[in-house]
Amino acid sequence: MNEQVSHRQRAPDDDPTSEFEVGQEFQNKEAVLMAVKTYSINRAVDYKILESDQLKYAARCVQQDQGCGWMIRVSYWRKKEIWE
Repeated sequence: MNEQVSHRQRAPDDDPTSEFEVGQEFQNKEAVLMAVKTYSINRAVDYKILESDQLKYAARCVQQDQGCGWMIRVSYWRKKEIWE
């Protein structure tokens, strides 16, 4: 998951076996935060927030030694008024 991703209606929190995909969309920043939190809980890993402001959010898994190497970057698209 080292690509820029976002989240649509079907989320990793809906299906714990689901992964994020490039091009998914979030309704708002709160949905981004909840999806990342749920994704991490379902996989029993911790994550670190790298960047979080009004237009961007980035986080990564901190347990590299356990084979956890994901990173997520999401940004707000004013044109579409969505997080992607």
